[in-house]
Amino acid sequence: MSRKASLKTLLNRRIKDSDFPILIRRRAWANGLTMVLLPVLAALAGGLLWLLFVAELHLGWGALFMAILAAMLLIGCGTALDSIGLSLSVDREGIAAKGLIETRQFGWDEITHFGTWRVRNVSDGYVIPHKYQAVIHVDGSSHPKRLLRNLFFAGHFLPPFMELDGKDLIRLLAKVKRHVEAPDAPQAT
Repeated sequence: MSRKASLKTLLNRRIKDSDFPILIRRRAWANGLTMVLLPVLAALAGGLLWLLFVAELHLGWGALFMAILAAMLLIGCGTALDSIGLSLSVDREGIAAKGLIETRQFGWDEITHFGTWRVRNVSDGYVIPHKYQAVIHVDGSSHPKRLLRNLFFAGHFLPPFMELDGKDLIRLLAKVKRHVEAPDAPQAT
């Protein structure tokens, strides 16, 4: 049995059929950080909901703001929970994104293009770009073009801090898509 090529090696050479399936995981420290921060987000959302429904504060418009903030925190908790242990399995049929909550299977014919999203941090009033996050854009035939959790932005966002950064991940996925869709490529059975 031959040893699989590393992800960096696959970026620098042609893709072969023996390279499939290509497995791309999230970094272990990012999973650990998510597991530490997830209870904090859940506690904040729970505290806001407790203030709204149990404490019966009469805040007027403040209650609406707190309800929207609690809903955003709960959506963030679900997204963070799904990203723990997320892995991409890339093969001839497409890309399978397997998280804790949901598994999405994107076929190559459904994917229109790949993109990146800049992850930013604000420090002392200055915006500091950190890394890029990979985005898979689909045509909407099997999966919606935009998810509820990112309603204003089209695409299926992969979490940051994968084994490859966003730009390299997009380069690899685009390279695999070109290999699979090449006219001389053997067809999947």
